[in-house]
Amino acid sequence: MRTPTTMTSSTERSLRSNGSTWKSLIILVTCIYTVVNLGLGVQAAASEPLLGGKYVPTTDVGYIEDLTEVLEAITNEPDMAKGLQFYQTPSSNDFSLESIGASSTSTILDQKTNPLYSIYMYAYWRSDNGNGHNDINVAREDMMFLSDPVDYYGHTIITDEFEKKSGYNPALTAETIRVTNMWMATVQSLYEGVELCHVGPDDIDELTYINPIDKAAAFWIGTHADPVSTDGGSLYAWASRIKRQFELNGSSGFSVNDKVVNGFVELQSVLESCLGGWEDTITDEQEYQMKKIAIEITGAMTVPLVQNLNYYAAVKADKTTSTDSDIFDYLILYSLLTLPQISVCDEDAFDDLYDALVATAESFDVAALTSSIDTLQRHYTC
Repeated sequence: MRTPTTMTSSTERSLRSNGSTWKSLIILVTCIYTVVNLGLGVQAAASEPLLGGKYVPTTDVGYIEDLTEVLEAITNEPDMAKGLQFYQTPSSNDFSLESIGASSTSTILDQKTNPLYSIYMYAYWRSDNGNGHNDINVAREDMMFLSDPVDYYGHTIITDEFEKKSGYNPALTAETIRVTNMWMATVQSLYEGVELCHVGPDDIDELTYINPIDKAAAFWIGTHADPVSTDGGSLYAWASRIKRQFELNGSSGFSVNDKVVNGFVELQSVLESCLGGWEDTITDEQEYQMKKIAIEITGAMTVPLVQNLNYYAAVKADKTTSTDSDIFDYLILYSLLTLPQISVCDEDAFDDLYDALVATAESFDVAALTSSIDTLQRHYTC
């Protein structure tokens, strides 16, 4: 992954043209599915239990689960053009790996609902690669990151990975999409649940309603079925992989996945209770409880980001080894996805870490590793 870059659209335009037939077929199938269900006046059946029954959706989130398989397809696709097509093409419900993230086609991210989305945008804008560096004030619509609107930071990071000078790496590209777009889509869904408890059920359309906590669970778990497996394209498998890596190095800790999945189950129950007896004042406590659980879940979701950052920083500084190629790009990726949360607590620490781990990462060494790890540990609670 390069640091400063500009997006090019010629590849995207070409792929949209070449893939028009495939897209048309997908859209046709989706329309038929939608018309049939709406014509019958029934809601689609709830999805099958996730993760061997550890989470049981109450609504149909199969179209979200399927995104995991698209990520797996990208991982195994050596042709960049086809990988980009997988990323851009909607499957059903107008969902694609591109549209769920911070992009011009985004269908779900909302900074009014999702506090982390706003935090990430602000951090990127004031970073070395943003036009808010050195406290430069610009109009909201002119806030940029890597020469693109900061609102679309996810697409900017992912496109940069597709087009980097060192060449296309499908495994790294899939990882970039997973931890950039799938991760933030999970967070967005959690806070949609909190917001729904706040506003109440009056505007729910029973025919199209998707439980937001079901969405969060589907984004995180996807089609992953075996709780002990580390294989696959899901965020669940991703968190399991880095946990196992740290265990091989002699470390241990709590299970991120247990915390996250149990949190989904708890949130689902509280939301059901909130909507079932909703009144403007009576449900305040349930809304507070949901927000507290959502914060705990997102805190747990951040742990694998920090672990991956520590791991690739250690590899880059020759303190440990890895079978991955493009270690430099992995280091930048996890720096970009971890550091923004630190900006909330200490902007100076964010600036120092961004400079060491992103802007000047090519010269990263043992001394920089020691300093960076120390700063990360001091600000871990952010």
